[in-house]
Amino acid sequence: MRRNFKKSQTFPHRAFAASVAASLVLFSTFSAPFAHAIPLPFTTSSSSTTSAPQTKPTDLLQAGLSFGQYAAESQATPRLDLRLRWKSLNDLHQINVTSFVEFGPTGNMTFDPDPVVVRVKVAKQSRLFFGRTQPFAEGPLHRTLDATDAMGAVWAQNQLDPLNRRVTGWIGGGARVDFLDNGKLTLVTQFSPIFLPNFTPSLGIDDQGRLNASRFARLPPQWVQYQNGVMPIHYQIDTGPIRDIVFQNQFFLGLEHSSKTVEASLSAWNAPRPDPQIAAAGVLDPTTPDLAASVVARPSFPRQNFLGARFRLPRIFGQPELQAAVPFGMGSALLQQGALISARWQPFQLLSLGYLEALGSARATEADFTDRLIWGQVLQPFAKVWSIGARVEQHLLPTRQGQWNSVTLAYKPTRSLTFQARASFLSGDDGSYFGAWRAYDSFSLGAQSIW
Repeated sequence: MRRNFKKSQTFPHRAFAASVAASLVLFSTFSAPFAHAIPLPFTTSSSSTTSAPQTKPTDLLQAGLSFGQYAAESQATPRLDLRLRWKSLNDLHQINVTSFVEFGPTGNMTFDPDPVVVRVKVAKQSRLFFGRTQPFAEGPLHRTLDATDAMGAVWAQNQLDPLNRRVTGWIGGGARVDFLDNGKLTLVTQFSPIFLPNFTPSLGIDDQGRLNASRFARLPPQWVQYQNGVMPIHYQIDTGPIRDIVFQNQFFLGLEHSSKTVEASLSAWNAPRPDPQIAAAGVLDPTTPDLAASVVARPSFPRQNFLGARFRLPRIFGQPELQAAVPFGMGSALLQQGALISARWQPFQLLSLGYLEALGSARATEADFTDRLIWGQVLQPFAKVWSIGARVEQHLLPTRQGQWNSVTLAYKPTRSLTFQARASFLSGDDGSYFGAWRAYDSFSLGAQSIW
């Protein structure tokens, strides 16, 4: 006897949508983000508008090795971090590559070239840019988004290091036009023919549909009620042609104003939703030897339009900044993300505070990073070669309250060598964003070198 079971019975969790399609559909298909195949088109030219790249002291290669012990694991996990940063003297060529490898059966890894960009001056107040970059970084303020910003929260992200989410750039080309001197009014536009969704820790589904998840993966339901007992769920992912997911257009248009007293921007963009929607169908088949439920999930990335606004007062104490991201257009899919707002305040050079929330009915039905988040970060040097830093992220939404605390002690005997000790603590309700990771409190020791 075969029994079909409903979508609502099988997939009540948003976590499955993000994990399955973003980490399985694409990240497990490609060994690294698709952008790593983009060539670096550094070319020389005799034209004054495209001078060759030149080396400068800001070239940086950073390597780190650490050993971390997680509360839920019996053995320490080695981790290797490598980062390359380079920018030409004339600011027309830039490379940033972030990568890490966590060894062990539940570790994650990433190789992420972002940004990799070539800029070409076409007039005194205009330039073109090509490669992978955020359009916000191409304006006069060079302001990249953070995951705790309202616009950053609805932009695609690399979440393979889930406690250090990074907003990612688009792959394509664009233009910047300065209508007034000194960045007082600037137009930035970008077009990308390639779409990269959120990258998240892999669920590691094997050929039999069983999970072998990475650390910090957001797990879907693994059991289903059947008669008087429970039955394990086996998953299959039906993506269709991968090219239909990756080769989707994205478009951005923004205006920026910058002065000594006010910084403001207004932007609009159209892109596929970074987190997929899942259509699922399942069958209970008690005649199979392992008596399991078979589920087929089909992810889709519906298009959405957003208006974004940013306002900052650099002359006011703490340089307060406000952001908003508001969906617009027709269709119910556009209303599911809802409007987000964020605030950022830096009263002292070593202290930053912020807030992020999805408003009213826009709030997610299950645990989400935007669940009324407040955060704070402090860094305090002492005794010349020592420093201590701390970061707190707290969700305040009732029934979803959770917290992440991180404390880092660093010793820097030379300009190029740093030793670090770090402790990380996670807590929260069963249904909270951080509460799902309560078993992953950790402590690590490591060293970092810079050339």
